[in-house]
Amino acid sequence: MDDWTPIEVKSPPAGVPLMVTVRRDVSEGPRLVVLDNVYYMKVRGNPDFGFYGAADENNQIGPSYFKVTAWMEYPEPYEEASYEYPF
Repeated sequence: MDDWTPIEVKSPPAGVPLMVTVRRDVSEGPRLVVLDNVYYMKVRGNPDFGFYGAADENNQIGPSYFKVTAWMEYPEPYEEASYEYPF
């Protein structure tokens, strides 16, 4: 299931841990990377929302290095079926 939401379609919720797809333009050409533990939030002194790693206002993602292209909330953790072993 593809739960990625393009940033042009909808902004992510603020203050929620996210996974984001970013485009990094390097000399060899554009490179797509997935980052996790990213938060969409405002920080003091800046009226605009931005993407920050680990909710750290000193760890902004982009815009000079990376461009966030899509986001998704963390999926529910995988839960193993419980098995009872015969003894």
